[in-house]
Amino acid sequence: MMRAVIKVGGSVLKDIDSFNRVAESIVELIRKGFSVVVVVSAIKGFTDYLLDMVTRITKDISRYGEFVDEVLSMGERLSSRLLALALSKYGIKVKVLDPISDEWPIITDDRHGEAKVIFKEVKSITERCLKPILERGYCLIVPGFIGRSKGQHKITTMGRNTSDVTAAVLALALSADYLIYVKDEGGIVENLHGKKRVLDRISIRELQELVIHGAKVLHPEALKYIRRPTKVIFTSVENLAKLKGTYVTYDENDITIVKDLGLIAFIGVKNPRGLITSTFIEEGKIEDLIIKDDTLICLVKKEHMKDIEKLATPLGAFRIMHKQEGVALIRINTHEVNNMEIVLREIMDKIGITVYDLMISPGTIKIILPNRSLDQILPLLRGVVYGR
Repeated sequence: MMRAVIKVGGSVLKDIDSFNRVAESIVELIRKGFSVVVVVSAIKGFTDYLLDMVTRITKDISRYGEFVDEVLSMGERLSSRLLALALSKYGIKVKVLDPISDEWPIITDDRHGEAKVIFKEVKSITERCLKPILERGYCLIVPGFIGRSKGQHKITTMGRNTSDVTAAVLALALSADYLIYVKDEGGIVENLHGKKRVLDRISIRELQELVIHGAKVLHPEALKYIRRPTKVIFTSVENLAKLKGTYVTYDENDITIVKDLGLIAFIGVKNPRGLITSTFIEEGKIEDLIIKDDTLICLVKKEHMKDIEKLATPLGAFRIMHKQEGVALIRINTHEVNNMEIVLREIMDKIGITVYDLMISPGTIKIILPNRSLDQILPLLRGVVYGR
């Protein structure tokens, strides 16, 4: 049986009639043989209404985080029960999960208003509780945005618009076949020369770029939990059961290596971005620039090390300059950055490979190391990146 996690956002749940329309599409999907978990947001504008009531009582929200989270959770908890009622009309077996129930899966840390998921706990409860319920033929409804703290067992919230995160976390924990985001636009919309159209496909890297630059298509935290082989779709209520919309494609992970570089580190730089002019980058004299706090690291083709040194020295805008030859740069392009970083650090620590630095940015991991370490690390990297 195919398993789908469906997230229905507040832009879709505009009024009571919308619950009936969503229920009809979910029923159609269930009757096609799908096992379904639905993550719901609050009705559009309802969380703002709750927050307004809270701020009329007290402006010091952070001081009373426990009570504020209790109040703000009511929007999603109400939506889950309304959708359960709408589905029950069709004879669907429905179970609503609530943060006070034993089966509640979204376990977080204790930070009210900005709680973070503890995935290990989510996975454990999913295996122990959620999968058996689904196997008994129930449709599960989970209020999004809400967690329960591991330490204090209090209701927490994860920040605005984090129902996206709830859905992605559950899809990963359940090894779902589909993760479906239901939106009023019907997918991810491209606006080209004033003409709008719903994209058939978007790569995971393109999706990351949209999110990083502020597009409201997905909460950034959700990207951490989206993994192959789960199919991710952005769709509308009408196209939900047809599985029609914008599909997310997974880029192939790849490794690029540049060796025999020189490394120049300028330490104690007041303006790292202004130290090296764009001319040297445009002429191909610099392979990569890395800025970390007050340090600028230049990876340079070794024949250009003296050029860069001559350029920077008269400026006197740094305290210390460190040079190193025989350096290699490895770039790993992957959307699974956070998890791969953890694995790589564990491997390198275990076997004692010399590494100068390991840095992550959206979609990319960079490793700076001596040339001599390449033969030792490359077979391990290929195993992690390509799964062999």
